[in-house]
Amino acid sequence: MRQVAINVYKFSELSDKAKEKAKNVYRENTDSYNGEYFYSLKKLAEHFNSKLNVTYNRYEFDTPEMEDADIQAKMNELGTFNPDTLQGHGECVLTGCSTDEDAIDGFRRAWHKGERDLERLLDAASNSAMESAESEYEALFEDETFAEHCDANNYEFLDDGVISRHE
Repeated sequence: MRQVAINVYKFSELSDKAKEKAKNVYRENTDSYNGEYFYSLKKLAEHFNSKLNVTYNRYEFDTPEMEDADIQAKMNELGTFNPDTLQGHGECVLTGCSTDEDAIDGFRRAWHKGERDLERLLDAASNSAMESAESEYEALFEDETFAEHCDANNYEFLDDGVISRHE
């Protein structure tokens, strides 16, 4: 038997080239869409007696016919918001996750722009949620944020940026 000692590094200790490699490998092995966003959209659809269908990373909604007053009443149950910005105050009434607000805000903005078709309102919610998911995902790859993520998950790296697979 032989023993080999290797050096492992925190992300913040890597060279710039190794940091880029570490982020690229991580990016290749993770999905850009956060499951919390999907769950928020699913719960928003259910709130409006609709169903969320997913095919090939595309979201489609099966919606019932609803009167404007009924949509408005159900929307009023989704929490309070700033009337100037139309952004929610963070009640996260669907799942308890902040992703609820991203979806609800998109729905609310479309409503206040005059959209009354429930399917289009839910599409606006989906677009808003996915934009937030993409933005959040891209922000993860800023060096400081990625370093925090790696530290929180106890990721260690070899000097070339490859994640160390030791126990």
